[in-house]
Amino acid sequence: MTPSSYAHNWYGWITNEMSHVIVGLILAYIIAEILSDPRDGMFSAMFITASWEVIDYLTHANATVLDKLTDALFMASGAALGYLLWKHLNRPLAIAVCMICAAFWIGIWTRL
Repeated sequence: MTPSSYAHNWYGWITNEMSHVIVGLILAYIIAEILSDPRDGMFSAMFITASWEVIDYLTHANATVLDKLTDALFMASGAALGYLLWKHLNRPLAIAVCMICAAFWIGIWTRL
């Protein structure tokens, strides 16, 4: 799939980044189930998704560093959500969700 930062398409951008959050969350949960340790699942998912974005950046000529960094950060935030959900840490979970929503709104606002 061709990388895109959706510079003038807020809807495309938000659905793309939401999917990155969900991928990070699901990957962290699967790894945590396999390893029986949510913290290892979170860090492993962060490492895997960051590695994927680096490989994707190196293999696509039109990929931008900012787009790949944004994708990696949203996947890492999804992995962190997976950890917080697993550990039932409600207050940090609420703060993390608010921070992700704020990042979504900033991204939308810059594309309007």
